[in-house]
Amino acid sequence: MNKLKKHAICIQCHKNPILINETISLFPENKFDIFIHVDRKSSIKPEINKKSNVFFVNDENRIDVRWGQFSLVKATLQLFSLFNPEDYKYVHLISGEDVPAINPDKLFDILKDDDNDFEIAKTAKNVFQITGGKLKRLTSVLDTRNT
Repeated sequence: MNKLKKHAICIQCHKNPILINETISLFPENKFDIFIHVDRKSSIKPEINKKSNVFFVNDENRIDVRWGQFSLVKATLQLFSLFNPEDYKYVHLISGEDVPAINPDKLFDILKDDDNDFEIAKTAKNVFQITGGKLKRLTSVLDTRNT
């Protein structure tokens, strides 16, 4: 039986180490590796939990990120330089203020098959209906696209 490839979670952050640590704790080490770029202006790196599946951009390669500037692309490229994309089934790019909308184990299971577009939309529909508000609009787009 083939071993399932892990997913790479790439996090760009500059504040909220408590939330980042909570997010890291949600991703099982046997299914996800986490790569983190901490903005050069930030001092939160020592506060982020170190685990066997968590990897950081080296201090000398950290970018001074400015919102809406090319520096954001440079920080993303620094993250991507930490791993070989062929070693991962999926690469997810999130901010330090993002948390998974669904259980990461469930996400991994949904994405383990190659034919999964409908399942992802169906899962998103359920999540966004629960949260309500502005996200209802996204749900209707997903429903329309996949009916």
